[in-house]
Amino acid sequence: MTVYKVDGIGTRKDGSGGEVVNKGSAEGFIRLMLKPGESCARGDVMAFDFAATEPALGYGNHCIKATATALSDACIGIATEAVTVGASEEDKPVLIQVAGLCDFATINTGSATDGAFGIADANSDVVDVGASTVTPYLCAIVKKASGIVYLLNPYNL
Repeated sequence: MTVYKVDGIGTRKDGSGGEVVNKGSAEGFIRLMLKPGESCARGDVMAFDFAATEPALGYGNHCIKATATALSDACIGIATEAVTVGASEEDKPVLIQVAGLCDFATINTGSATDGAFGIADANSDVVDVGASTVTPYLCAIVKKASGIVYLLNPYNL
């Protein structure tokens, strides 16, 4: 499955035979597939899956929870919903916010600093870049006091 933009300008079908005008906003969302055996919770930092087995599924078509130990993970945004895919099930789509203000991200308040760039920790929570030795793939600005991150969409999705 390819990456589909959910927002944008123009019109789209509304499912009942009509069309709806898309209104531009700073928020950006995409849907990617979560592969069998994976799960995510609302607020988790998500990443492209570039695992060694990925070519069979296609590079950039699947996502996983981002972790501080997976240096090959390219963080893209925050999961907007909880999705679980059993080991014997088919892939399932997950909606990910990649740009704009996000008030439901799970922030590690002990390791995050207001105004700092954020990345994922081992629990897929947002932390300050300075709190980890991992290359910062997720470009988010953290406002831990209010529980908000501003996603900068570093991959222009």
